[in-house]
Amino acid sequence: TMQVDWAGTQMEIIDPITRATTAVSIFVASLPYSGLVFARGYLNQKQAAWLDAHRRAFEYAGGVPLLVVPDNASTASNQISKDSRARDVNASYAEFLQYYQTAAVPTRAAAPRDKGNVEAGVKVVTHWVIQYLAGRVFASLDDLNDAISERVEWINDRTPFRGENRSRAAWFTQTEKAELMPLPAQPWEPVTWRKA
Repeated sequence: TMQVDWAGTQMEIIDPITRATTAVSIFVASLPYSGLVFARGYLNQKQAAWLDAHRRAFEYAGGVPLLVVPDNASTASNQISKDSRARDVNASYAEFLQYYQTAAVPTRAAAPRDKGNVEAGVKVVTHWVIQYLAGRVFASLDDLNDAISERVEWINDRTPFRGENRSRAAWFTQTEKAELMPLPAQPWEPVTWRKA
């Protein structure tokens, strides 16, 4: 599985001329067995950003998990009915997942333990990426994502991990990478349908 979530703490980019600040949400993905983390900044948490973040997380891992575990946000799922607390994966997300031949099981409402590994990953990213980079000024989203990428690589290559002299990346390469399904030949691209 791959567990995914947005970090609660945002970052920001600052326009070098006007000094206007723009909030940046940080998407975090984690593979539970190896603890491998992925993070990337987006200007919002809307559907397009959500799906692009998943695509990039799959590409970072070099494969597709059999199952994705998101929380029950509206970008991932819809409430089936007013009477039922059960949720169903929404159409756009389902189409994306079908393209990658995987599935998603949104967590229960107010049940963070259902995706406990990514909650731990969010804490790691918050401490070692968001707080570490808090003193730096970024003029563009690309600059910010380059810095985030460097820190993510540092996290994944850091040893020791789990009391052993190997890193998250080593755990992933040795045992988990072979369990992922291959990426499709062409990466997914968003399509917007409009009535003429």
